[in-house]
Amino acid sequence: MYAKEVDEPQTTLTIYVQNMDNTLMNDPITDPVQATPDWITGIFRKRGYLNYGRVIRARRRSRTTLTSVVSHLTLDCSDAYASPPMRLFLKISRPEATLGGGKGEVEFYTKIANAMDDPPTPRCFDAAYSFETGQYHVLLEDLTHTHFRAGPSLLASERICGPIIDCLARFHAFWWEHPRLGRDIGEVLTRKSLGDYVSEIERILPGFLRKTGDRLRVDVRTLLQQALLSLPDLWKCLGEGKGHHAYTR
Repeated sequence: MYAKEVDEPQTTLTIYVQNMDNTLMNDPITDPVQATPDWITGIFRKRGYLNYGRVIRARRRSRTTLTSVVSHLTLDCSDAYASPPMRLFLKISRPEATLGGGKGEVEFYTKIANAMDDPPTPRCFDAAYSFETGQYHVLLEDLTHTHFRAGPSLLASERICGPIIDCLARFHAFWWEHPRLGRDIGEVLTRKSLGDYVSEIERILPGFLRKTGDRLRVDVRTLLQQALLSLPDLWKCLGEGKGHHAYTR
């Protein structure tokens, strides 16, 4: 099943997720210490990953980023024959840094990726977002032992970039002119939302260029700046929002 409408006033994004046995999500946790063995056991049982035994230990390795606290969890179970995922990745928003991006991230895993038969994403075991506070959490499988980050270099090889582009292409192919776009998934692009998007890019691009420094080639830097200048004309290219063009953010 997919998203359930939430009655006003909205406080917590409560959603049905496939294979959750019609169980509603809980409120978001706000601290990694709340990811207790009992909490994880309950999630696994809801999702059908742990039919017997229980999680008895969750070793945690956490670090703080600009907007969130991320934790790698390594689990031990009471039954040697139980086979739930033993490594998890938990992301929790920092209370002082709720910038509004959490709602989109929770909806991505619980609605967008969940609607695909075989999404090129980590499995999501739990996610919740609070409309009242802007706080959220997502609990994913930890891919550290099978995947890697390209590192600080912005000159990634074709071997690295190819699979990334393939994943994006799969998303675009699945959702291209999908009937749910602009209805229960995403928002139809309007003149105002496009203007807000351009303003946000104008705000963050200078800082990105300063941070990357010489690691970003001059021609790529120029291309980004030119693309920013052309964004206001995108609305005209889309026929002033008319016709069959339905773009979402």
